[in-house]
Amino acid sequence: MSGTIGQNPNRQSGTIGSIPSATKSASNPTKITNPSSGVGAEWINTTSGAIFICTDATANDNTWIAQTGSPIGIGDRGLWIGGASSTWVGAESVYNSIDFISINTLCDSTLFGDLAARKYETTGVSNGTNGRGVACGGLLWYTSIPGGQVNYDSMEYVTINTLGNVTDLGNMTSAYYSMSGCSNATNDRGILWGGQPPGGGNSHIDYFTITSTANATNFGNKTVATRYSAATDNGTGDRGVSVGGDGATTGYDMMEYVTISSAGNATDFGNLTQARMQLSATSNSVNNRGVVAGGTKDGSIYNIIDYFTINNTGNATDFGDLTLARKGLSALSNGTGERGIFSSGDPVAGRQRMDYITINSTGNATVFGSMRRPNHSLGSASDCGT
Repeated sequence: MSGTIGQNPNRQSGTIGSIPSATKSASNPTKITNPSSGVGAEWINTTSGAIFICTDATANDNTWIAQTGSPIGIGDRGLWIGGASSTWVGAESVYNSIDFISINTLCDSTLFGDLAARKYETTGVSNGTNGRGVACGGLLWYTSIPGGQVNYDSMEYVTINTLGNVTDLGNMTSAYYSMSGCSNATNDRGILWGGQPPGGGNSHIDYFTITSTANATNFGNKTVATRYSAATDNGTGDRGVSVGGDGATTGYDMMEYVTISSAGNATDFGNLTQARMQLSATSNSVNNRGVVAGGTKDGSIYNIIDYFTINNTGNATDFGDLTLARKGLSALSNGTGERGIFSSGDPVAGRQRMDYITINSTGNATVFGSMRRPNHSLGSASDCGT
């Protein structure tokens, strides 16, 4: 036999056929790195020497497998869940959609899939690199029907790395909204703090197993009843921290914590730099820094970003400022990748804005991109769990 081996089915002799050249870059590919040659494309990181092969060439949702066997982009996808387009949140302005972003790459949000119903003030939780995101609770208000408010006790899940609609997971212990949520990441426990109703908030904490399809159970109680708080965690470090919120008439500066794997009541952690509600929080996971942004109290809307060390109790410290003061915003991060994203919120100028920070470096936020459409009071989750 003779000829070019690449064209010789018996491969017995001849010259070696041409091999497609690899893309060389100083950084890793991401989910939105679209290879021109499709599946099998090779990428070499000239900084680290890591080599990646594309195994799924779906436009803007690619899978690149590293030489370690791990998919690239773990911790790179963030979800924005539900929300509303206007301050007067009748049913006509509430979304049932989920949007996604690639956290490592400046971009605008894109449609991911749909919730089972329209809702805002829902809460998102994930189990980190295991890749399940859960949307919990929420609210819908029919302005055309007197007393036409619907509170949801549902928990619905998606696989964060796969575009699509939600599947039912189970139910919370009651129909709450305006809660905060966090998890211990791959250790698979999610917890939900406070919320409304009854009254201006409640002290209840629920927990559930993220990979199961089962109802939530009572975990313990907060130090004070709240709604509109925010929460974050240090991943497998197993500490969850709830911050701020209000009890019906005023915003709180309190911070409280629990050990996520051990059911029980919350303990005082410290204080924020400014009392406020309708704020957001995220962290760099096991690197132990939590950040808290935005919020409102007594009619004032803040651009404040605070930070604190999750595994050490104590007061928060000034980090910097958002690009725009706003309330009703949401937050997520890529964990140890050190990028935090703050999305949407009121006033109107903030409803399509996404800001970002480097969590381990204090300083002001920078514009990340735009939401697909105006939004506030939405949930969030990412495939790093924070």
